[in-house]
Amino acid sequence: PGHVTSAMIVFSLFVERLIKKIGGHGEHPLEEIWRIKARLSRNVASAQGREDYIRVRLEKGKDGAIYAYPVLGKSGLISTMVKAHGLIKIDMNTEGLEKGEVVDVILF
Repeated sequence: PGHVTSAMIVFSLFVERLIKKIGGHGEHPLEEIWRIKARLSRNVASAQGREDYIRVRLEKGKDGAIYAYPVLGKSGLISTMVKAHGLIKIDMNTEGLEKGEVVDVILF
């Protein structure tokens, strides 16, 4: 990945875990704590055949539910990572996610 945000996401998802595993730490027992369920605030498109990670910020709605708002922008903009609380994953066999869908947010 050549862009700043791409490099940060790859590091968080793959390199950091590899370093921990090589260091003998394996999977962190509290890793599930770093995930939260949220309702998607809008439709998010994705090209089928590739896995996408979308930056999101979280807000509590008037109904008490937690909503994930996509933080859109080019992958070279570090400000999108600063504004985001985490990532949602769109599987490669999916063409996107629909508004209102409950998603797993990987927290930073």
